[in-house]
Amino acid sequence: MNSVLDIFNPQVTKSGDTIIVTYCHLNYSGTCTYKKATLQGKKLKQNIHILINTDMEDVIECLYKMGKITGPQNLKDISYEIQRHSRGMLNLP
Repeated sequence: MNSVLDIFNPQVTKSGDTIIVTYCHLNYSGTCTYKKATLQGKKLKQNIHILINTDMEDVIECLYKMGKITGPQNLKDISYEIQRHSRGMLNLP
């Protein structure tokens, strides 16, 4: 599936239980930081990733300059796309 973020060459860095997805394109860069956690119930144990920080101002500025962001609703859609795309990067080797 194509994404407006595909031009940014995402890289995944893991350090302990922290995972950082870094997006770079030309002079623009941004990061989404996740923390691994475990939910434990009586019968179920589930590993999850929690988005704890984003610094995507440069990425949003680049997308705005490229005409990919045209208004508030579009910005909301891009915000959702950033979350979806970065979360999808977590399971890559």
